[in-house]
Formats: sequence, structure tokens, C-alpha cells
Amino acid sequence: MVNFKELFEFFGSQNKLAGALDVSTSAICFWKGKGFIPPGNAVEIERITKGKFKAVDLVAKKGE
Repeated sequence: MVNFKELFEFFGSQNKLAGALDVSTSAICFWKGKGFIPPGNAVEIERITKGKFKAVDLVAKKGE
């Protein structure tokens, strides 16, 4: 499960995370509600954070 609180703290806010990924804040809300981040965005977060957040940990696991 994605720890969105840690992501928001790292980026400064939910809005800043959305801006960094060039997505809407409603997309972030949707992901938060589902408990995962799409693979392409997860890879981008790993790149932006220089590996602090791993893409494999951010995407939905099979069966979840």
C-alpha cells in the first residue's frame, strides 16, 4: 500500500505532487482512494525522488 502521507510530505502537498507529475489533483485523489499509483507515474516518482520511493512499492500488487 502506498503511504500517501509520506509522498505529500516529501513533495510539500498533494497539489505539489500533482504538479510534479503533471496530473490533476483529482487524479491524485483517485489514486489515493484506490491505494495505488499507475506504473508510469510510479516510475516518475522514483526518478524525481532519486529512489526514496520505489516504483515497485507504489504500484498495485497483483490480487490487491
